[in-house]
Amino acid sequence: MGRLTDGAGEPLLEQEVILTNLETNREWRGKSYGSIFTVNGDPFYNENFAISDLPAGRYKVQIPYFGTMYQKFITVRPGAVAYFRYRGLSGFVDTYPRPTVPSNIQDFIQ
Repeated sequence: MGRLTDGAGEPLLEQEVILTNLETNREWRGKSYGSIFTVNGDPFYNENFAISDLPAGRYKVQIPYFGTMYQKFITVRPGAVAYFRYRGLSGFVDTYPRPTVPSNIQDFIQ
């Protein structure tokens, strides 16, 4: 799952994303969501790209943007979310959603 934006932070709509499993060379292709109004993203991740059921392993993520192929390597773990952020001509960025502590945290502590 990922968040793809332009340099101003606006969502990139229908942006191509290519994922390649480094062990098998199998390739998956997808596009970021076509509208910010028709898909309800996760409120924590605020994603605009998701692909499900990838086998666990190392992947190369590629995004062709204005004539340049940007790439990042990620690890998909069983039962876990693999997340990336991409910001236009700046390429991939290493900022991730920050978990917040619920205001009613005491209700969960015994």
